[in-house]
Order: sequence, then C-alpha cells, then structure tokens
Amino acid sequence: MAFTRPHPTITNRLLLPVQVHVEGLGDWTLAPGASVKVKRAGGTLGLRWEAVRPMVGPYPVGERLSGSATVTEASRRAGLSIGARGPGFAYFAPLITNATGVPLRIIVNAGLEGAYDCACEVPPGAVRMPVGYYRLFGNSTVEARDASGRVARFENVTSGVEAPGNGVGLRFNPGDLRLPLPAR
Repeated sequence: MAFTRPHPTITNRLLLPVQVHVEGLGDWTLAPGASVKVKRAGGTLGLRWEAVRPMVGPYPVGERLSGSATVTEASRRAGLSIGARGPGFAYFAPLITNATGVPLRIIVNAGLEGAYDCACEVPPGAVRMPVGYYRLFGNSTVEARDASGRVARFENVTSGVEAPGNGVGLRFNPGDLRLPLPAR
C-alpha cells in the first residue's frame, strides 16, 4: 500500500476575489467561496494572498487586505481558509444599497481614528454594492453623504457583520439623509 500525502485546500471566505501565489507552483485567482487543492509532494508550502479590491471608476476602494502563510506537512489536512478575521485583525465589508435617488459618498468609521473615505460614489439604485474591506472596531460606523451635505449614518455596525465574509448589508433610504447639526 502506497502512502499518499494529503494536499492542502486553500479556500476563499472573503466576499471579494483573492489572488493567491504559492511559491514554486504558480498563481490563482479564487472567486468568493471558491477553493483550490494544491498538489505538491512533501515539504512546506509558502504562499501569499491579496484580496482584489473593487474598482469604483478608475480607482480601487477599501483597505488592502492581504496575508501570507506557511503550510507544513502537519497542517496539510486542515488546509488554509482565507478570511477577514484572524489573530489580531478583523475587517468588514459594507455592501451598500442606495435607495436615496442621489449619488452617495461613503466614509467608513467616520469620527474614529481608523476613518477611511472611500472617495467613491455609490450611484442611486445600487444594490449591495461592495466598497471594499475596512478595519472592524467595536463601534464601527458607515456614513453616507450626498452632494448637498446631507448625511446618513449607521453606527455600531459590528453586530450586523455576518460570517464567513464579514459582510454587512446597509440600505440608505431618502428619509435617512439629514443636514448635520451645527457645531457648538
């Protein structure tokens, strides 16, 4: 009876495609939820991956989400799952539905140290439009602004984040947009 070594499976748990490079074996682009079985006889496998950020106009949006791993002989049966959470990090992906009738600019974690203006425009009628991945804090927010300065905000979105891809669907309606209160 011949002993065959297990081949690790790499699975993309993100809501975006992922580019994977395995040293000595090549490159793959994995769609959300897709897997690839890496066939190599023995030794360790070094790999790098990076999420393919969505394009809004000519620019990628969201934070760069990437990682690397070494798959050893002992861990080959378990394989590797690429996700938005790990030791010391967590990201989330706002999926924007714009029912306001006007274009919206999105600012993630507005008012926090990790604030990120995606510098993107979500057109009216967009449904669950991805605007990238962003750092997830206990009090993460997603804010929308229109051209006239009206603002709508979802606060503390952490509880709405859904595994495995850490997405959160957010719907902005016409009545949600309001002029901000003057500063005191």
